[in-house]
Amino acid sequence: MFQMALLGNALLSRLWESHKYRVLPFPGGRGAGEIIEVYPGATLRTMGPASYKSRPDEAVRLGIATCAAAGIKLDVDLRLIALACRYNSGTAKTPDFDVADAFVALCTAILHVEGACRPALAPDPIWQERLVKEWEGAIWVPTITTSAAA
Repeated sequence: MFQMALLGNALLSRLWESHKYRVLPFPGGRGAGEIIEVYPGATLRTMGPASYKSRPDEAVRLGIATCAAAGIKLDVDLRLIALACRYNSGTAKTPDFDVADAFVALCTAILHVEGACRPALAPDPIWQERLVKEWEGAIWVPTITTSAAA
């Protein structure tokens, strides 16, 4: 896990130094683009299922349905959906549907661009929320939920 944190920091630092992106929690704004932190599990808990790792098809369906509920129609190649629903880099005991996770993260990013996300942890009062977003960073989740049937 520590190695992944170092790799992530190296990636964010390069994005920051490019002057193209605003990377939270680095201070100030440098570019027009924005880098946000997304946890697929947090997004999916916002949408409903508490446990999703063994149900990638439901995760993909909820990502698409949540975008649709926000008025965003995704034109996704059916082969990508099929891959997201079946690809498992984990084991039988601990499945890890990486493509489904990536798809949910992409849906969250699209929702963020469209103004349909909020920080997962929104402390009170409002100034504390600003501190979380500007100084610590924040995990973003959709503000729109759906109960679309499978």
